[in-house]
Amino acid sequence: MANTVNPATQGTPPSDVDPNFSNQSVENCDPELCIQFLNLHRDTNYDGIATRLNTSDVPWMSEFLRRDGLSVLTENLARFGERRDDEDASLKCAFCIRTVLNKGVGLKFILQKANKRLVHNILLGVQSRYTKTKIAVTEILSALAMYSPDGHQSVISALEFYKRERGQRHRFSIIIEELEKTQSSKYKLTLVVFVNSLLVKMADTAEGRQTREAFLELGILDILDKLREEECGAIVDQIDYLEHLLLHDYEEEEGFDEVDGPIGTPTDKNRNTRTGQHKADGASYKELYNSWFMDEIDAGLSSEAEAGAVFSGDSIIDDIWKRLVRET
Repeated sequence: MANTVNPATQGTPPSDVDPNFSNQSVENCDPELCIQFLNLHRDTNYDGIATRLNTSDVPWMSEFLRRDGLSVLTENLARFGERRDDEDASLKCAFCIRTVLNKGVGLKFILQKANKRLVHNILLGVQSRYTKTKIAVTEILSALAMYSPDGHQSVISALEFYKRERGQRHRFSIIIEELEKTQSSKYKLTLVVFVNSLLVKMADTAEGRQTREAFLELGILDILDKLREEECGAIVDQIDYLEHLLLHDYEEEEGFDEVDGPIGTPTDKNRNTRTGQHKADGASYKELYNSWFMDEIDAGLSSEAEAGAVFSGDSIIDDIWKRLVRET
């Protein structure tokens, strides 16, 4: 895999940094010192850094971002994925990234086109052998995809990047692979929500139809059938909604029962049962989505500014995720 680490953020911290810094409080440090700690890579006091990030004001966070602090965090997360390092450190690193993105200034920063590599690095965190880290990474990506068109595009770009770097057949192969191999019910739920967040934002577009066809060709319906047999609870509602999105094209067709779909599309009686059931529900996918998420998003946030008007405060990613999984 090509190296995604920014050379400008590497190097040895100045000698005045205490080598025993893990025992040193970082909760009141300035942005420069915080980044120096992060650049040490190993044994970083992520708890202290997370506290500092969470309590920071806009000027402090702006300086942290200007000095490439978020770049260092995402690069550390990518390293954890590649090197399969300590579970606790990788999870806390992901938490620090989420803390930065919970703030409007951090979210605005990562969605600038010049910073798309940061989202690429976050996706690399899914290579971790630790399920909790995978879940944390996927939750961040889901929320980014739902936040705004720019957020959605940044996640799609990251998936394309991962496909090229890993030599995979399709940009969504990583999602299917993770669904097939995980034994974690929580991770399964997170992945299904992730697919929903990717599909709903472009449901009525040509790209949306291509994306649905891609997931169908990758055999996602068979996976969903298996999940129905194995799982219960919140994931069942998410599966229902995902099937509704995937079969949207056939529901819109007058003679949907005679339409031959791509490989993986339910073209037989099973498909007719699925699509007929969704039609019988009497609710379009948008109406169903409105009941799950929010009218403002579904109405179409056409810009990052509009998204910022809906979400504010210091818990933007957290708030989006809670709405995605219908938490209160």
